[in-house]
Amino acid sequence: MRGTCLAIIVQDFGEGIGAEHLVRLTERFYRVDDHRSRAKGGTGLGLAIVKHIINRHRGRLNISSKEGAGSRFTVLLPVRAEVG
Repeated sequence: MRGTCLAIIVQDFGEGIGAEHLVRLTERFYRVDDHRSRAKGGTGLGLAIVKHIINRHRGRLNISSKEGAGSRFTVLLPVRAEVG
């Protein structure tokens, strides 16, 4: 991404997400832990919607995680200079 960007970072220090799941996290209806997700009422749409909104604003979503150490979600959004 070129130019000035606004970075929004959400990080947790929970159980983390396995590397094999990271590439699919933003797919519709994809769940890392299907059983636990259903028990809490999850649909697997949350990150797919987030990614769609970010893409519409010409931004980028980066996800990194390490099992046992937590996850980090970084949203990069372009900053447009005001003309006037």
